Amino acid sequence: MRSKIATLISKSLFTGTFLISLICVLHPEVRSYLRGLFKQQFREILSTTRGPLLKNFTLSRVIKVRTNEGIFIEIYGGGTTRPLLDRVRLPDRRDGYFNFGGTTSNLFVHDLDGDQVAEIIAPSFDENLIAHLNVFSFNTNTLKLEPKHSLLNQ
Repeated sequence: MRSKIATLISKSLFTGTFLISLICVLHPEVRSYLRGLFKQQFREILSTTRGPLLKNFTLSRVIKVRTNEGIFIEIYGGGTTRPLLDRVRLPDRRDGYFNFGGTTSNLFVHDLDGDQVAEIIAPSFDENLIAHLNVFSFNTNTLKLEPKHSLLNQ
């Protein structure tokens, strides 16, 4: 009798553990929640550059950063305090490089359209390894980075 109860308890525990692990693997919300519990927070600087993006801050610093949430472009003002002015998330999770003016990099500041305002150029790759060229301009009125759609559609 005691052996049957022990066998029944062990089978019930095995079945319950198996069903819980199956739910954790197959249900996307549970899986992402559990993954978030064990995932470490990190911040890796991929690239930095400087450029005359603002009149107030003559040499603004632009940084391309990878975190566990994705890849971001951050812009900091010049001077001694270097305040964070804006942060934009790139749509892709993979960093990219490209050759621009004979230099290979993953982040550039350059006036692409000749309007005397420098744009930020940050390449990336999507999940299918299709390259995307992300071009941003800095709006001095709102102090925000804005995608430069007019250059991307040409």
